[in-house]
Amino acid sequence: MKPFKIKDINNLSQTHQKNSDVEFNINENEEFETITEKEKMSDMFATTRRIYLSGEINEISIEDIIEKIHVLEQISKEDIYLYINSDGGYVSDAFALVDIMNASECDVNTIIVGRAASAACLIASNGSPGKRFAGTNAEFMYHQLYTDITEAKHSDLPYYEKEIKRMQTKMNKVFAKNTGRNDQEIKKMFFRTHLDQWMNANGAKKFGIVDHFLRNKRKLIPEKNKIKINKKD
Repeated sequence: MKPFKIKDINNLSQTHQKNSDVEFNINENEEFETITEKEKMSDMFATTRRIYLSGEINEISIEDIIEKIHVLEQISKEDIYLYINSDGGYVSDAFALVDIMNASECDVNTIIVGRAASAACLIASNGSPGKRFAGTNAEFMYHQLYTDITEAKHSDLPYYEKEIKRMQTKMNKVFAKNTGRNDQEIKKMFFRTHLDQWMNANGAKKFGIVDHFLRNKRKLIPEKNKIKINKKD
């Protein structure tokens, strides 16, 4: 990029002085529009009570969802709708959201669109009873816990193995509670193979991970939570 010449800078300064009032008004309008858009988004969030979990499950994404749940709880005790499309992530962060969902004064509907894999499958199963939905094309995946330890002393390995088993046992209990399956069924689910296990929406419903198929949006969202759109003539 070539630098400005001295005369170019002077010309730009003079032009700026002549049009400063116009530029100020334009910036002011842009700021106003930005504020208005934020207000619209805030109103829509409070009205629809929808939260979206997409991408990796980690400390940042889960903290954002937990914060939104708390905000919606303060607004009203009506249902919250958690839309999920995630390949999973850190199970410890998934447990954090599971605990908040269980402690929430609001029922949390889980709606799976796309996929709920690994830790996301755990969260999907943890929706309020009778309020767990899946799109007819949704996919679910579960597998044994694993870790990506790359640097550890040989003497540390038994400790990591013990911790993974403890976390797996904890996850088994959550799945058993949410699906109505016994401990042996859940163990068979995870340990019949070391490979990732996939199931479609129908399989997820049969196993007890979801309750309903998402076919009609009107049946999912109560009438009072719908946004009214005034159509122009």
